[in-house]
Amino acid sequence: MTNPEGTPYVVVLVTVPLGDRGDEISRELISRKLAACVNRIGPVSSVFRWKGAIEEETESLLLIKTERRLLPALESAVMEIHPYENPEFLVLTIESGAPAYLGWLGESLSPGD
Repeated sequence: MTNPEGTPYVVVLVTVPLGDRGDEISRELISRKLAACVNRIGPVSSVFRWKGAIEEETESLLLIKTERRLLPALESAVMEIHPYENPEFLVLTIESGAPAYLGWLGESLSPGD
């Protein structure tokens, strides 16, 4: 389904250390209703420059599905509970999707649930 204006929904990418930390962050974001769904993918190999050195880490990647209106609170929560000094927080717009799935996203993020 296409929508020329896009949707109010976004996917946020956040890398986390391997282990239970990704599960803890995911559950906290769901419990606060800042995310409808969080997928944890990994392990993934990350190569990056940090403080002047080339680093390589094995991490998990969180795909966080949420609404654009929740981004400030989501970012604040991620920064609060994430163990990294400077965690990845990248927002990708969801242009379109299956109407039933998008409806479920909205219902999962509404305060009344």
